[in-house]
Amino acid sequence: MSFFSRLYSTFVSGSTPKDENAIRIGILGAANIVPIACTIPLSRLSTGVAYAVAARSKEKATEFAKKNGILHVLDSYDDILNDENVDAVYIPLPNSLHHVWAIKAIEKGKHVLCEKPLTDNAEQARQIADALEKHNSQHEKKVVFAEAFHWKCHPLARFLSKLVQGNIENMQLGEIKEVNTVFRLPGYVFKKDDIRYNFSLGGGATMDTGCYALSASRFVVQSALKSTNIAPTVITSEMKSLEADKNIDVSLVAELEYPSGIKSKVQAGFDLGMLEGIIDSRIEIIGSLGSVKVSNFIAPYAYHSVDFKGNNGKSACEKVYDEGHSTYYYQMRSFLDVLHGRISEFSTVGLTDIYDSIENMKVIDAMYEKAGFLKRP
Repeated sequence: MSFFSRLYSTFVSGSTPKDENAIRIGILGAANIVPIACTIPLSRLSTGVAYAVAARSKEKATEFAKKNGILHVLDSYDDILNDENVDAVYIPLPNSLHHVWAIKAIEKGKHVLCEKPLTDNAEQARQIADALEKHNSQHEKKVVFAEAFHWKCHPLARFLSKLVQGNIENMQLGEIKEVNTVFRLPGYVFKKDDIRYNFSLGGGATMDTGCYALSASRFVVQSALKSTNIAPTVITSEMKSLEADKNIDVSLVAELEYPSGIKSKVQAGFDLGMLEGIIDSRIEIIGSLGSVKVSNFIAPYAYHSVDFKGNNGKSACEKVYDEGHSTYYYQMRSFLDVLHGRISEFSTVGLTDIYDSIENMKVIDAMYEKAGFLKRP
């Protein structure tokens, strides 16, 4: 599939017939991310349907539903949670609203796919876990909860997992020593009133691109060690502030160290220069036998490469497009497969469970504290 075909496949809806038991998903909010992350993937999957949406106004929700093929428009988020026909909810709201609506959804027995970062801080993430544990201990029907780190559901991520475990021929890294990750975007693509620049809504580069870069670092290390919920210690953390609001960070450079001794440097921000392109998304893994560089891990469906160099002088390059779908398609398919009972382990498909989310938020909290920034609200 060509570059343009892959982009077309990402941004254009399909028309797949629905199974009789398709999961009915309610959408909380008409955010810009909804089409690419939810309604378009659902339009191509027989196992789920965009059933209902609510927004800040009924008029906005109605227009959004017509444009994106959503079957029903409800008056409020609470109405979606109270609708017995809704099996699961997708939460694309501003960061500061994830916590309250995730807990409400769980208490109503709805499965949840929530956008990243999960919460404003680790304490809120723990409260979501408490609500999930309480509900699932008291009800026969268990709620499934996942945080939407979509890139981890793409076949490229599965390839990287095998690679760091030494299971890719001609790409032997040996013992992993260092993992460096970068995710930077240009600040000029965001308007001054964008929620990313609003402290009360959980804004900041570390909360956005930073949590992605951190997730990549942790994913590689956890894959290499064949373990879960591993969190590094923050050794140093430097952030630059937005001129209009000193509480908002626009760039991050942090040095981390994992309990196993693996070191990691995480860079993120809304600071990409005009001559540097529109996205800088990379992973570099250094091992005892060689190193590998992964380009564009965040949106590999558009383009990417995995370039290996061995200490013995040998090199190799791979690309992993598989079926050519977007990361969001694979994420939604995986989420629905779990709800239908086809998959029992999140790790096999790249979904992020609540406990991994907690560890990610702990590190983000530590990054802000180390850099001298206010705790997230």
